[in-house]
Amino acid sequence: MAQTVEARRILELDLRKALANEEFELFYQPLVNLKSGRIATCEALLRWNHPVRGTVVADRHYPGRRGHGPDRRSRAAGSCARPCMNA
Repeated sequence: MAQTVEARRILELDLRKALANEEFELFYQPLVNLKSGRIATCEALLRWNHPVRGTVVADRHYPGRRGHGPDRRSRAAGSCARPCMNA
């Protein structure tokens, strides 16, 4: 139990540093309609360029969760705002 708590604390500290250091990168992935073969929509994927672990995907940020909750959404939106405005 103590190891789990410590791992979560370290992850939280790493995420705070990542936000401050702008280590997140936004990717757009098209979703294709299989019947028409055309792009129907796209999804935005946030990747964390961790200085030690390399590229970390969302299910590694929050194991068992995929960015749920208003706090996580607002943090992700904040880190994506600049690239979206520049697009």
